[in-house]
Order: sequence, then structure tokens, then C-alpha cells
Amino acid sequence: FDQIFDFSHDKKNNRVWIVTSQGLQYLDLTSGVIENFNNDTLNGNVPFRLLIIDHDLYIGTSKNGVYKLDIISFEVSEFCNKDSGEFQILNNWVSALHFYADQLFIATEEGLVK
Repeated sequence: FDQIFDFSHDKKNNRVWIVTSQGLQYLDLTSGVIENFNNDTLNGNVPFRLLIIDHDLYIGTSKNGVYKLDIISFEVSEFCNKDSGEFQILNNWVSALHFYADQLFIATEEGLVK
């Protein structure tokens, strides 16, 4: 990997999801094989931050907010951004994701959203 921006351990499926300069990948801990995720499903957005909650992988991007990936079916949906999604955030550049007390916190260039 050239650069690793973030990673998150998927204990249910025994994988480690990794955000690199080449996009989103995962390491299957059972087989030891690294797989590239189809980054086209992120509409060309560069993944930057990761957070797993239950069976969803939240992917913070540097240009278009947060995507949600079902880690079982591999279906991707737009979760939130400045203009649309389940709710709006202050800015589309996501610097951090955190889950606390049953709430998702999203840090952007213009502040924190929960």
C-alpha cells in the first residue's frame, strides 16, 4: 500500500477493511487474501474514514459526505452529505467518524454533526 488512511476490523466476517491511496480494500483474515472493493459504487469519491456499526460500514469521503456499505450484501447507499441523504451535514469533507451512546458523530471541516 502507498498510504493507509484508516482501517476497521469487521469481527463478524473476519475481515479488516482498509482505506488506502488506491481506494477501499479488505483483508480476509481467514484466507489472508486482500480484495479490492468496487470503488465505482462510491461514485468516484475517495474514501477517507471508516467505522463499522453492526453490519454497516460507514465510509467518510473527502468530497461527498458519508456512504453506508452493508458488509454482508456489499450494497452501497449514500448516507448523508451537504445536500442530500438521510440527513444533511455541514461539509462534505469528513475528517472523523465516531459512535457513542447509540449516536453517530461525524466531524467535518465546518464542525461536528450527530
